Formats: sequence, structure tokens, C-alpha cells
Amino acid sequence: MWIPPMLRDSFCMPWCHLVISWRGVKSLDLSSFVHGAEWEKCIEQRYRNMQQ
Repeated sequence: MWIPPMLRDSFCMPWCHLVISWRGVKSLDLSSFVHGAEWEKCIEQRYRNMQQ
């Protein structure tokens, strides 16, 4: 996963137990993450119909 360099020092990765940063801490919820063939499930039905 690519994270912009300016955000990397304050990004809380799953293996981190502690992040000390003057910029605060950012996290990413990957509970609904999909990739590959599953990616098309992210497209709303109305947009999927437009592509046909």
C-alpha cells in the first residue's frame, strides 16, 4: 500500500504499538478493503449499469 511521504511518520500501521508524532496519529480502516476481482463490488450499481 502506498502512503504519501508527508503522512508516513504519523501513520499507525498494524504492527505499531505506539506512535509519537507532533502531527497526531492517522489510521486506516481496511475492514471493507477489496482487491482483484472483488474490486468491482465497490462501484455503485448505477455506475455499473452505465458501463454496459
